Amino acid sequence: MVIRYDTALGKFVTYMPTFPMDSPADVVVKGSDGYIVVMKKATSVTFTGTAWDGKISLSAGINTTSVPLKSETEWRLSDLATYIGKNVNMIIWYDTALGKFVTWMPTFPVTSPANKIVNGGEGYIVVMKTAVDVTFKGKAWENVAPAAPPLMLNLADNNFTTTPLLVIEGVVAGENIGSVLNGINVTVNNLSTKANMADVTGVITEDGRFVATFVDLGSNCAARVGDVLEITVFNSTGEFSSEMIEHIVTENDIQNRRIWLGSVLISPIPQKNALLQNYPNPFNPETWIPYQLKESATVVIRIYNVSGQLVRLLDIGHRQAGFYVDKMKAAYWDGRNESGERVASGVYFYQLEAGNFFAVRKLTIIK
Repeated sequence: MVIRYDTALGKFVTYMPTFPMDSPADVVVKGSDGYIVVMKKATSVTFTGTAWDGKISLSAGINTTSVPLKSETEWRLSDLATYIGKNVNMIIWYDTALGKFVTWMPTFPVTSPANKIVNGGEGYIVVMKTAVDVTFKGKAWENVAPAAPPLMLNLADNNFTTTPLLVIEGVVAGENIGSVLNGINVTVNNLSTKANMADVTGVITEDGRFVATFVDLGSNCAARVGDVLEITVFNSTGEFSSEMIEHIVTENDIQNRRIWLGSVLISPIPQKNALLQNYPNPFNPETWIPYQLKESATVVIRIYNVSGQLVRLLDIGHRQAGFYVDKMKAAYWDGRNESGERVASGVYFYQLEAGNFFAVRKLTIIK
């Protein structure tokens, strides 16, 4: 199939060889348009004719383009961005080996694997902060299809509800050690569209960063306002994990086509489940109940009096594997029963249920 962006319709339009010749999708090929060609198998094509004059116009927002002329020296994406100017936000390319889109940003080091060599037979998605006209100099590429000037994927001026492109990025750090961690797996799931992308920290840059790039050229909608993104962070050896992160896509996210999650903290995974002693103990009027999970589970804590009667049920909900020890994570009891009344002084028992794991400990209230 051949896909192009129809500026009049404001969406991607697909042409397939099975379409009739009078199909509206079978348009005249123009030098001002860019095309995405989906192949059944690899094919080498040599185009003959006059090379493009090297002039392209990049719009503020998303553009798809190729480099129309070959420079005298080898370029990488960092060189391309420098030539275009400081208003380049990001450049995205499709890695056929990985089978996914890869994002390069001007903040990445020159040695980043995302900073690939620029080739004449490749297309790039260039996201600009502002519009700019660029004139490339050089000679025609050999044995590759001459590049076309860019195809602009502008969203409606005041209609930032959907985007065909969305980049999610962040940095993974150890909760207790404070330093960034490389080699950590990050998966971003769009629960609304069912699309998902994965990355490993330290591959693009060596600072614990991950970058997940969503591009949807079929429906022209990689994400929309209100989509729910679920971010899972773990390492392959199972030593670290983090709580599930949810992010609801906002209008600002769509406008920027980029979501910065900041630092995502991960902590070691315990070797066993355990219910720990509450603190303070004895207490009045409140206490915290710490515990640890070696695997994710639905957590419930029940508090009984010495007669075995249920005094309070704390429905904690689903929790990832990890340590729930400090006051920010441990279970909290305000010393009240299910009716909201303060319980009497004395000895009570608290029980942890986490999947198939059960444990009981004793606590004391004094007044």
